[in-house]
Amino acid sequence: MGIPDGILLKPGPLTEDEWIVMRKHPAYAYEMLSPIAYPGPALDIPYCHHERWDGTGYPRGLKGEEIPVPARISPWPTSGTH
Repeated sequence: MGIPDGILLKPGPLTEDEWIVMRKHPAYAYEMLSPIAYPGPALDIPYCHHERWDGTGYPRGLKGEEIPVPARISPWPTSGTH
């Protein structure tokens, strides 16, 4: 969401600069969806789906129980190691 096609469709590995851009997509999703009233707490799912229990995730580097419950239990698809 909000990431240039040149990065999304790149056939090879992303550069570190491209990963910086890619890691912004949860914040873009939050900004785009937050004006809509009905998602409520479910908005945590697209915003926090790359957070990791050990704190190494993104966009906010949340750790453990800092990660909202909806994002912890959601089967939101992710790929890669970033």
